[in-house]
This record gives sequence, structure tokens and C-alpha cells, in this order.
Amino acid sequence: MKICSFGETLIDFTPVGVSENGNIIFERNPGGAPANLAAAAVKHGVQACFVGEVGDDIFGQFLQEKLRNQGVDTEYMVVNSRYKTTLAFVQLDEKGERSFCFYRNPGADTMIESQAVNLRAIDECDLFHYGSVSMT
Repeated sequence: MKICSFGETLIDFTPVGVSENGNIIFERNPGGAPANLAAAAVKHGVQACFVGEVGDDIFGQFLQEKLRNQGVDTEYMVVNSRYKTTLAFVQLDEKGERSFCFYRNPGADTMIESQAVNLRAIDECDLFHYGSVSMT
């Protein structure tokens, strides 16, 4: 079985502590539900590819590298120099509930164009998954 996951991948900056100055320290982590699904599928022994768009920047390179290192096929990812990779800063309330502040103006993950998608990725898969951001 092979899964093709289409949609967003982005950087989640998650809080990991407080500096000596009392400022929140954030850690860079790969995020985006469709990319996370592809990575989780591979961890469970299923082949997966990810189709989505990142910026031609350090964050986009980081996301491609992370997916590749986890065994996700990134052949069909699009790198776009016109847009930056989306960033999300995550805050936790006292109950541990998350809230997000997104930095996309617009972000590469929302700007993928149909002609940039290699349909072979979809043709070669048994299951196609897409995220809600791609519907916008």
C-alpha cells in the first residue's frame, strides 16, 4: 500500500521553556497535518509520499530534509522562491490547550498551483489524503 498525502507542511515553533530573561524559548519543529500523516504512515511500515509546497528558504529545506530522513518520498514536493514557508507559533494555556499564530502572507503551503502538481504521485498511490488548507 502507498499513501499520497497532499497539503501543508510548515514550521511549528513550540514553547520549550523560559530564558533567564523571562522570555519564552521556542523550538523549530516540522508540522502540518498532511506531512505528519505521511511521516506517521512510514513509521507504521506504509509507503508514503508528500505533495505540497514550501518556500525556497531554510525552513523549506529543513522540512524536506526531515521528511526524507523519516522515509517519506518528497519527489513531488514543490519549492517556490516567490513565497516563504509558513511559520506557526504555538502557545499553551494553563490547561495545556494549544493556540496558533500563523505567519503566512501568503505562505507557500497555500499557494501551490494545479499545474505544479505532478499527477503521477496520485496515480501511483492506493490512498489519497488531503488537508483542509489545500481546500482554500
